Amino acid sequence: MSLFNKAQNGDIEALFTLGQCFLVGEGVEEDSETAASMFAEAATGGHAEAQYMYGLMNRYGQGIDQDFEEAGYYFNQAVQQGYIEANIELAKLFLYGLGVDEDCDIAAALLIEAADHGYSEAKVELGLMYAKGIFFDKDPKLAAKYFGEAAEDGDAKGQLHLGMIFKFGVGVPKNYEIAASLFKKAAAQGEEQANIELGLLYAEGNL
Repeated sequence: MSLFNKAQNGDIEALFTLGQCFLVGEGVEEDSETAASMFAEAATGGHAEAQYMYGLMNRYGQGIDQDFEEAGYYFNQAVQQGYIEANIELAKLFLYGLGVDEDCDIAAALLIEAADHGYSEAKVELGLMYAKGIFFDKDPKLAAKYFGEAAEDGDAKGQLHLGMIFKFGVGVPKNYEIAASLFKKAAAQGEEQANIELGLLYAEGNL
Protein backbone atom coordinates (compact mmCIF):
# COMPACT_ATOMS: atom_id res chain seq x y z
CA MET A 1 0.00 0.00 0.00
CA SER A 2 1.38 3.42 -0.96
CA LEU A 3 2.14 6.15 1.54
CA PHE A 4 -0.76 8.21 0.19
CA ASN A 5 -3.17 5.30 0.60
CA LYS A 6 -1.98 4.68 4.13
CA ALA A 7 -2.44 8.36 4.92
CA GLN A 8 -5.94 8.32 3.45
CA ASN A 9 -6.70 5.38 5.75
CA GLY A 10 -5.62 7.44 8.76
CA ASP A 11 -2.19 5.89 9.36
CA ILE A 12 -0.58 8.53 11.60
CA GLU A 13 3.01 7.58 10.70
CA ALA A 14 2.18 7.91 6.99
CA LEU A 15 0.45 11.23 7.63
CA PHE A 16 3.48 12.52 9.50
CA THR A 17 5.92 11.34 6.82
CA LEU A 18 3.86 12.93 4.05
CA GLY A 19 3.62 16.11 6.09
CA GLN A 20 7.42 16.26 6.18
CA CYS A 21 7.57 15.66 2.41
CA PHE A 22 5.14 18.50 1.68
CA LEU A 23 6.91 20.79 4.14
CA VAL A 24 10.26 20.59 2.32
CA GLY A 25 9.08 19.58 -1.17
CA GLU A 26 10.62 16.10 -1.13
CA GLY A 27 9.09 14.05 -3.95
CA VAL A 28 6.10 16.40 -4.07
CA GLU A 29 5.58 20.10 -4.65
CA GLU A 30 6.30 22.08 -1.49
CA ASP A 31 3.01 22.97 0.18
CA SER A 32 3.07 24.15 3.78
CA GLU A 33 -0.74 24.26 4.02
CA THR A 34 -1.01 20.58 3.10
CA ALA A 35 1.89 19.80 5.46
CA ALA A 36 0.08 21.57 8.30
CA SER A 37 -3.12 19.66 7.56
CA MET A 38 -1.33 16.31 7.65
CA PHE A 39 0.61 17.16 10.80
CA ALA A 40 -2.66 18.22 12.41
CA GLU A 41 -4.34 14.91 11.61
CA ALA A 42 -1.34 12.88 12.82
CA ALA A 43 -1.12 15.06 15.94
CA THR A 44 -4.77 14.45 16.74
CA GLY A 45 -4.03 10.75 16.38
CA GLY A 46 -1.37 11.02 19.09
CA HIS A 47 1.86 11.22 17.06
CA ALA A 48 4.30 13.11 19.34
CA GLU A 49 6.62 14.50 16.66
CA ALA A 50 3.62 15.58 14.59
CA GLN A 51 2.29 17.40 17.65
CA TYR A 52 5.64 19.18 17.91
CA MET A 53 5.72 20.05 14.20
CA TYR A 54 2.12 21.27 14.19
CA GLY A 55 2.96 23.32 17.27
CA LEU A 56 5.86 24.92 15.39
CA MET A 57 3.66 25.74 12.41
CA ASN A 58 1.15 27.40 14.72
CA ARG A 59 3.95 29.17 16.59
CA TYR A 60 5.46 30.71 13.46
CA GLY A 61 2.36 30.91 11.24
CA GLN A 62 3.70 28.55 8.60
CA GLY A 63 0.95 27.19 6.35
CA ILE A 64 -1.66 28.36 8.87
CA ASP A 65 -2.44 31.51 10.82
CA GLN A 66 -0.13 32.18 13.76
CA ASP A 67 -1.79 30.94 16.95
CA PHE A 68 0.31 30.86 20.13
CA GLU A 69 -2.44 29.26 22.19
CA GLU A 70 -2.80 26.40 19.72
CA ALA A 71 0.99 26.07 19.58
CA GLY A 72 1.13 25.79 23.35
CA TYR A 73 -1.56 23.12 23.36
CA TYR A 74 0.29 20.90 20.88
CA PHE A 75 3.72 21.48 22.41
CA ASN A 76 2.25 20.41 25.74
CA GLN A 77 0.76 17.29 24.15
CA ALA A 78 4.20 16.37 22.82
CA VAL A 79 5.84 17.12 26.19
CA GLN A 80 3.38 14.80 27.91
CA GLN A 81 4.62 12.02 25.61
CA GLY A 82 8.26 12.73 26.45
CA TYR A 83 9.18 14.50 23.21
CA ILE A 84 11.92 16.64 24.77
CA GLU A 85 12.39 19.12 21.90
CA ALA A 86 8.88 20.37 22.65
CA ASN A 87 10.05 21.32 26.16
CA ILE A 88 12.18 24.10 24.72
CA GLU A 89 9.45 25.63 22.57
CA LEU A 90 6.84 25.37 25.32
CA ALA A 91 9.29 26.93 27.78
CA LYS A 92 9.74 29.94 25.48
CA LEU A 93 5.97 30.47 25.39
CA PHE A 94 5.85 30.45 29.20
CA LEU A 95 8.90 32.73 29.43
CA TYR A 96 7.29 35.42 27.29
CA GLY A 97 3.61 34.77 28.02
CA LEU A 98 2.76 33.86 24.43
CA GLY A 99 -0.61 32.09 24.31
CA VAL A 100 -0.20 31.09 27.96
CA ASP A 101 0.11 32.96 31.24
CA GLU A 102 3.74 33.94 31.81
CA ASP A 103 5.24 31.41 34.21
CA CYS A 104 9.03 31.31 34.59
CA ASP A 105 8.75 28.46 37.11
CA ILE A 106 7.26 26.14 34.49
CA ALA A 107 9.67 27.43 31.85
CA ALA A 108 12.68 26.71 34.07
CA ALA A 109 11.49 23.18 34.87
CA LEU A 110 10.97 22.42 31.17
CA LEU A 111 14.39 23.78 30.24
CA ILE A 112 16.20 21.94 33.04
CA GLU A 113 14.68 18.65 31.87
CA ALA A 114 15.73 19.35 28.27
CA ALA A 115 19.24 20.41 29.36
CA ASP A 116 19.56 17.21 31.40
CA HIS A 117 18.81 15.32 28.18
CA GLY A 118 21.67 17.14 26.44
CA TYR A 119 19.76 19.75 24.42
CA SER A 120 22.17 22.64 23.91
CA GLU A 121 19.43 25.16 23.08
CA ALA A 122 17.96 24.57 26.53
CA LYS A 123 21.39 25.12 28.08
CA VAL A 124 21.66 28.46 26.27
CA GLU A 125 18.21 29.54 27.49
CA LEU A 126 19.10 28.57 31.07
CA GLY A 127 22.37 30.46 30.74
CA LEU A 128 20.45 33.56 29.69
CA MET A 129 18.06 33.19 32.62
CA TYR A 130 20.97 33.03 35.07
CA ALA A 131 22.80 35.86 33.31
CA LYS A 132 19.77 38.17 33.41
CA GLY A 133 18.32 37.02 36.73
CA ILE A 134 15.09 35.73 35.18
CA PHE A 135 13.33 33.47 37.73
CA PHE A 136 16.70 32.45 39.20
CA ASP A 137 18.91 34.81 41.19
CA LYS A 138 21.46 36.35 38.85
CA ASP A 139 24.46 34.00 38.85
CA PRO A 140 27.24 34.69 36.31
CA LYS A 141 29.09 31.48 37.20
CA LEU A 142 26.06 29.28 36.50
CA ALA A 143 25.41 31.27 33.33
CA ALA A 144 28.99 30.54 32.27
CA LYS A 145 28.50 26.86 33.14
CA TYR A 146 25.45 26.48 30.91
CA PHE A 147 26.91 28.55 28.07
CA GLY A 148 30.09 26.49 28.38
CA GLU A 149 28.23 23.20 28.09
CA ALA A 150 26.34 24.46 25.04
CA ALA A 151 29.57 25.73 23.48
CA GLU A 152 31.21 22.33 24.03
CA ASP A 153 28.23 20.80 22.21
CA GLY A 154 29.13 23.03 19.25
CA ASP A 155 26.14 25.34 19.69
CA ALA A 156 26.82 28.70 17.98
CA LYS A 157 24.76 30.76 20.40
CA GLY A 158 26.44 29.03 23.32
CA GLN A 159 29.81 29.97 21.83
CA LEU A 160 28.67 33.56 21.29
CA HIS A 161 27.37 34.04 24.83
CA LEU A 162 30.38 32.32 26.40
CA GLY A 163 32.59 34.58 24.31
CA MET A 164 30.77 37.62 25.71
CA ILE A 165 31.34 36.34 29.24
CA PHE A 166 35.08 36.00 28.61
CA LYS A 167 35.17 39.38 26.87
CA PHE A 168 33.76 41.17 29.89
CA GLY A 169 35.06 38.83 32.60
CA VAL A 170 31.65 38.11 34.10
CA GLY A 171 31.76 34.94 36.19
CA VAL A 172 35.12 34.01 34.65
CA PRO A 173 38.48 35.79 34.36
CA LYS A 174 38.53 38.24 31.43
CA ASN A 175 40.29 36.65 28.45
CA TYR A 176 40.13 38.29 25.02
CA GLU A 177 41.93 35.42 23.27
CA ILE A 178 39.40 32.85 24.45
CA ALA A 179 36.58 35.25 23.58
CA ALA A 180 37.98 35.69 20.06
CA SER A 181 38.32 31.93 19.59
CA LEU A 182 34.69 31.41 20.60
CA PHE A 183 33.47 34.24 18.37
CA LYS A 184 35.34 32.71 15.42
CA LYS A 185 33.71 29.33 16.02
CA ALA A 186 30.25 30.89 16.27
CA ALA A 187 30.83 33.07 13.20
CA ALA A 188 31.88 30.01 11.19
CA GLN A 189 28.41 28.62 11.88
CA GLY A 190 26.72 31.77 10.58
CA GLU A 191 26.19 33.62 13.87
CA GLU A 192 26.38 37.22 12.60
CA GLN A 193 26.64 38.84 16.03
CA ALA A 194 29.82 36.84 16.63
CA ASN A 195 31.42 38.49 13.59
CA ILE A 196 30.49 41.89 14.99
CA GLU A 197 31.91 41.07 18.41
CA LEU A 198 35.12 39.75 16.87
CA GLY A 199 35.49 42.95 14.86
CA LEU A 200 34.97 45.01 18.01
CA LEU A 201 37.75 43.13 19.81
CA TYR A 202 40.15 44.15 17.03
CA ALA A 203 38.77 47.69 16.73
CA GLU A 204 39.09 48.27 20.47
CA GLY A 205 42.70 47.08 20.43
CA ASN A 206 42.08 44.04 22.59
CA LEU A 207 43.79 41.63 20.20
